[in-house]
Amino acid sequence: MILVSIKIDVRSAKQKELEQTLAALAGRVRKETGCISSAFYREVENENALCVLEEWATQTDLDAHLESDNFRVLRGAVKLLNGPAEMSFHSVSQTQGEEAVEAARERRASGR
Repeated sequence: MILVSIKIDVRSAKQKELEQTLAALAGRVRKETGCISSAFYREVENENALCVLEEWATQTDLDAHLESDNFRVLRGAVKLLNGPAEMSFHSVSQTQGEEAVEAARERRASGR
C-alpha cells in the first residue's frame, strides 16, 4: 500500500475555492482503480493548512492516478490558488491494528 500526503498552505482568500475543488476531486478519485481512500482535512493548529490523504493498493494504481486528469486538476488548482504543495509518498509494508498496542505493552512489561 502507498500513502500519499499533500500539505497545502492556502491563502485565506482562496481557501473556499480550493476546498470546493478538493471535495469534488475526492469523490472522483475514490472511484479510480486501486484507490483505498481519498480525503482532505484542515489542520487543527493552522487553519490555513489543508491536507490531502490518499491510500493506494499498488504502485501501478498510484502511477495511473498521477497521470490522471484528476491529479492534473489537483496540481493545477493548488498552483493557481496557492503555489507549490508539500507532497510525500510512503510505501507501507505492514499494517496493524489494536494488536500493535497490546504487543507494545507486553514488550514493555516484559522488558524486551
